[in-house]
This record gives sequence, structure tokens and C-alpha cells, in this order.
Amino acid sequence: MKKYLFSATLIFLFSLILASCSEETNGYQSDLKVEAEDLHGYSFANNEYQIYLNDHHMLITGRLPYSIENSKSIMTDFLNDQGKKAGDTVFEEYDDVKITTKNNIYTILIEGFSMEFMKFKEHILVDEYGMEYILNQVE
Repeated sequence: MKKYLFSATLIFLFSLILASCSEETNGYQSDLKVEAEDLHGYSFANNEYQIYLNDHHMLITGRLPYSIENSKSIMTDFLNDQGKKAGDTVFEEYDDVKITTKNNIYTILIEGFSMEFMKFKEHILVDEYGMEYILNQVE
């Protein structure tokens, strides 16, 4: 009887742990709420890319890493999808960009490609690979 009670308790604890991780992205967790308009007039950047958003336009500048396998990010995936290769310089402008939100996640739809970024802190976004981007207001 004790064996079954112990097993049931472990299953219950495991399900609680899984439920608490539902709003996590690669170990990052946040309860900040976001709106699509939050990103308009802002840029976000990491060591490789600078992304500017304004209304329904997006500008991406930077350079793809020479070793893409060691530098996973949603932006690298997107630029590879657009035909860019390792080491390429990027200066790409896109129109008809759509931004939707759910809880603390921004979803950016561009050229049929979907990118998700979680607002981890007030000025930090994290993509699904755990790559951090610093959010800055463009003046």
C-alpha cells in the first residue's frame, strides 16, 4: 500500500512541476504581459543582429555567424530561410509584418515565417532557442 501511495505522490508532484513550466522558454520564465504596440518604434539587438520595428515594417542588420551550428537563434533560422548563408552581411527590409501577442509572448509573422519572443524582463526579449535580445527605444 505504501508503494502505491508513494508512486501516486511522485506522479502528482511531477505533474505540478510540468504545469509550472508551461510559460517557460529554455529555462526563462516571466509573467509580464505584452501588447503588439509595445514593439513599434523599438529595436532589439544581440551580438549578431539589430532588428528595427515600425508599424508593419521591419529592418534587420548584422552578419550571420560563420559557424551557424554554434549560434542558434530564431533570426538565424529566418535568414537561412531567406537564402542567407554563414558569414553573409545582412541589411534586409520587410513590409507587411504582423505582430500578435499571447500572455508574455510576441509572435512576429513575416514572409510566411513565424518567430516567437518572450518578454523576459522589461528590456530583454528571449527567442525559443534562449538567445537574448536587448530592447531599445528608437528616437
